[in-house]
Amino acid sequence: MTAHIASNGTIDDDESHSFLILFGSETGNAQDAAERIGLEALKQGYKTRLMAMDAYPLDDLVDEPLVIFVCSTTGNGAEPRNMMTLWKTLLRSDLPNDLLDTTHFAVFGLGDSGYERFNWAAKKLQRRLLSLGALELISRGDADDQDFYGQTLSSTFAHPGHPADSSVSTQPEPRIVMTIPGPSDVLSHQLECLKIRSDRARVPVTLKRNERMTRADWFQEVRRIEFVADDTIS
Repeated sequence: MTAHIASNGTIDDDESHSFLILFGSETGNAQDAAERIGLEALKQGYKTRLMAMDAYPLDDLVDEPLVIFVCSTTGNGAEPRNMMTLWKTLLRSDLPNDLLDTTHFAVFGLGDSGYERFNWAAKKLQRRLLSLGALELISRGDADDQDFYGQTLSSTFAHPGHPADSSVSTQPEPRIVMTIPGPSDVLSHQLECLKIRSDRARVPVTLKRNERMTRADWFQEVRRIEFVADDTIS
């Protein structure tokens, strides 16, 4: 199947509408967003493949006609761990500036504007893809944890040739099922936790870093605190 992107931004395929979604997620939020994008695309008649960035074979990227990148920013502007391999490869200085000149892409970033380097990973990824010749299908989307309404994606996938399928849910399937125990089970669990804590030896630690991550004028104070243990913690 060959996919083509028209000058007006619409997608025209020989067989079916299909694209790749790659996510970089530290705590699962970006993965959830990527799954929602995939389900929304499915509802609009597209076929998608979804995987973590580091799980994707990088040599195949040059052959992808359309890729949606979804990534969060962790810490002070750092990339999630499961996109580091791809990111380091894209940063290689020997890559030609027309490497991705047949690949159309979009970047959707998740972050918190309370941090100075808001959506830093998504912004860096967008700039690097453009520098390698990739063609941006739509402007970068920035989801802000401080924004009550977040980011709307539904209109992005609207296509006149494929009316929306109302039977497709855009709510991802839960990855964790929680069972609420009865009162006796709760008490037993609490006693076991107390026993574990009392049996564990205390390990002295030294404060290494206590750094404010949010802006000084922001109402929320989030700090990065690091400790160094004098002994090995098992």
